[in-house]
Amino acid sequence: MMQDIHNHNDLKPMLSSIMDFIGQKQDVVVILDVDDTLITPRFPVGNLIDSLKAEIKNQPNSAKSILLQNAVNSWRLNRTIKLVNDGWLNAFAKLKERASVFGLTKLNLDIVDKDKGLTIQQWRYEELKGLGFEFHDLECFDNFKIDDAISDCSDAIHHRGIFFTGRNSKNDVMEEVIKVLNKNRLIVFIDDKRSNVEDFAQFASKHGIESYIVHYTEAEVSNVLNCDKQLFDECINKLKNYGVWNEDKLLIKQMVMS
Repeated sequence: MMQDIHNHNDLKPMLSSIMDFIGQKQDVVVILDVDDTLITPRFPVGNLIDSLKAEIKNQPNSAKSILLQNAVNSWRLNRTIKLVNDGWLNAFAKLKERASVFGLTKLNLDIVDKDKGLTIQQWRYEELKGLGFEFHDLECFDNFKIDDAISDCSDAIHHRGIFFTGRNSKNDVMEEVIKVLNKNRLIVFIDDKRSNVEDFAQFASKHGIESYIVHYTEAEVSNVLNCDKQLFDECINKLKNYGVWNEDKLLIKQMVMS
């Protein structure tokens, strides 16, 4: 029988329900999604980035896929972000007082900035650290990885408290995580995607893991495009056609209007 999924679209009651559930329990682990759960783009581009990544996957090593990968990397490096809820830093600190808190993010292990040799894991860690988020970094995960059967390279890894799925599913990663962790630990799983929480609910039931599973959708409410539509369309076209994301004009116009 699949475990219950708790639906929340507001951080404060979600945190309250999680803390009530944890109570005085020991050995609690929080698995926290990042994109559209913790942070979200200031200027949301909808499913555009996902569609670009799908094209890259369908046409690997082609001239077009290189352009598209440059576009995705440019967007990652140059987009501005905001917290899904301004209270997340305080909520994060409270969770860390009662549990070991880890990030779980669905990202391939690419080089984001070739000039600087910046990897996706370094970029994500520095992005979150700059906002004040540092996850628990346990020694037991120092050598964590899932090797890719085809290339014989690490495809899912752990870096400074954050698990990167690579081309694996989140459940694939959690399979390896629970091999390291004590199965008797309580796991709190928070994600904005319904498919991810449903998959984890089945996973937890299969392994007999006591869990509190949250489908957190506040980003759907807060992630509304609020900018000059013409300038935004210009940014989108430049990204698609030239592989460059630059939102400086959007930011300036937004400051002038505020």
